[in-house]
Amino acid sequence: MKAAFAGMLLTVVGAYGATDPQLVGLMMPDAKVMTGLQVADCQATAFGQFLLKQIPANAGLDNFVAATGFDPRQDLSAIIAASAGDNRWLIAGRGTFQAVRTAGLAEMAGATVTRYKGVDLITGNPNNGGPNRPNRANPNRAGGRPNGAAAASAAPVNAVAFLDSSTVLIGEVQLIKSAVDRHAAGTVFNGPLAVKAQDISAQNQAWAATLTGAADLLSGLNGSPTATGPMANVLQAITGLSLGVQLGGANVTLSGEAATRSNQDAQALVDVVHFLMGMAQANRKDPQGGNVAAMVDATSVSASGASVRLTVTVPEQQLEQLFPTKPGLKKISLPAR
Repeated sequence: MKAAFAGMLLTVVGAYGATDPQLVGLMMPDAKVMTGLQVADCQATAFGQFLLKQIPANAGLDNFVAATGFDPRQDLSAIIAASAGDNRWLIAGRGTFQAVRTAGLAEMAGATVTRYKGVDLITGNPNNGGPNRPNRANPNRAGGRPNGAAAASAAPVNAVAFLDSSTVLIGEVQLIKSAVDRHAAGTVFNGPLAVKAQDISAQNQAWAATLTGAADLLSGLNGSPTATGPMANVLQAITGLSLGVQLGGANVTLSGEAATRSNQDAQALVDVVHFLMGMAQANRKDPQGGNVAAMVDATSVSASGASVRLTVTVPEQQLEQLFPTKPGLKKISLPAR
C-alpha cells in the first residue's frame, strides 16, 4: 500500500511558493538530501496541467479515490521527502485527509493498523505479495528467501501514518516512529539543509537540495560502491547541490548550483558540462535530438569561485514535446479551485 500511495504522491507536479516549514521540521536530523513539491497551485500553470494529463488511466487510483474520498491530484498541497543517503526515504505530505476512514478501509483490505503514541501506523499485508510472501513450493522459504536469519534481512516494513487530518507520513516504520517521536517532543529539524530547502523552495515550485558530496550521495542512494573513472572524479569534486524548477506562464526555468572543493574544480565541472552540451548540439538533425539541442541553446553555465551555476529557460510548449503523448493516457479534467 505504501508503494502505491507514495507513487501517487510523487507523480504530482509542484506549484510555486515556499515549502511548508512544519513538513521540513518532521525530517530526520541526519538528512543529507531533501526534495519537495508544492502542489496547491499546480492547476494555475500550463505545464502543470500538461503533466497531470500524462497520468495513465489507473483503476487502482480511481478505486482509492472512491473509497477514501482523497484524490492526490486535488487534495494534496505539499510534499517533502528526505533521506540520510542510505536509500531510505521519509515522505511527509500536507493535504486534506480522512484518516480514520482510510485506516478502517485499509484494515478491511488486509492491512495491519497499529497504534503508536496516538498515531495509527498502516502497514501492508505481507501475505498479499512482496519479499515476505510464503513460497508454496517450499514452505520453509518466504518469497524465494530462506526464513530465519535471511528473513530478518528482508526488505524493511513500510507504512503510512496520519499525524492529523492534514499531515501524512510515508516510509519505513522506524523512520515514521522517529518522526512521531520528534513531533511529540516538539523537536524540529532546522539545520543547514533545512535553511537551504526554505531558500530554494521560495524561488521554485519543485526543488531538491543536498549538503553532501555527489559521489557519496549517489553511492548511498543506489546501494552500490562509489564509481571510478573520469566522471566519478567530477562527481567527487561536488560537495553540495541545489536544483529548482519554476513554472511560468509561458516558460519553464531549471536552475541549479553545485558547490565544489575549489575554483579549479568548478572550472573543470563547467568544461565537462560544455563538452556534454556540444555533444547534444551535434545531434540537432535528429528529431528528438533537435528538441534537446534547442534546450542546450537556452542553457547558461558558469563558474563563480568554487560554485557552478546553471540555468535553462525554455518555452513551455517546447518542453511538452519531450513528453510525447502515448495511447492509454487518461485525460484528467480537474475543477477550478
